[in-house]
Amino acid sequence: MKDLLHFGLSDAYIYRGFVIDHCRDWQAIDLPFWLYYNIPVFYTWGFDERNDARFSRLNPHLIELANEDHSLAQPTSGLTLQDDLLQAAAASWDYNDYLTKSGPDLTGSLSAYDSTFQFTVIDFEGWGRRIIHKDQAPSYAGQFHFTTSTDEETGRPTVIFWCWKPRQPISQRQLFDDKESHHDTHERRAQLWYIRESFAHELAPS
Repeated sequence: MKDLLHFGLSDAYIYRGFVIDHCRDWQAIDLPFWLYYNIPVFYTWGFDERNDARFSRLNPHLIELANEDHSLAQPTSGLTLQDDLLQAAAASWDYNDYLTKSGPDLTGSLSAYDSTFQFTVIDFEGWGRRIIHKDQAPSYAGQFHFTTSTDEETGRPTVIFWCWKPRQPISQRQLFDDKESHHDTHERRAQLWYIRESFAHELAPS
């Protein structure tokens, strides 16, 4: 699909989209990528979705209220910032584009690990690990929190970088910052789109 979009063929699918189940599929769906290219996304909004803070940003009432002129809200809907919406709005800042909550501030130094270690990265929460070259490890260590483990098959010690726990998360408030910050945010998001589309078939949960 990504190739089709880049070649301008997405217009042929303008009335097509995705029907998603948040509770079941949130670790694998690519909402930022789809929405950036104006691909329609449909989902149910029931008890489970409404009561999971992870999905607060997708609350349809918040989406209506987010429009400054409230043009999406029906005049008779009587939408107000009730307690439940205020809670949802507050929780929406705690999750990133991939519905992952910012993790704890973990610390670590690669100086404790030698060449016998295998270096891996988990790109998104719930995904499988992929191996990276040891020369890339210092760069990853500067960008992401990490932990250590032991490979169950080989018994080899392993360093695991969590791409979904960056040391400097992309803040939703950067959307409202100056143009330079907005550009940097877009670049970082584009990199995540590329990673997600490239490795989803192999590493995303099914």
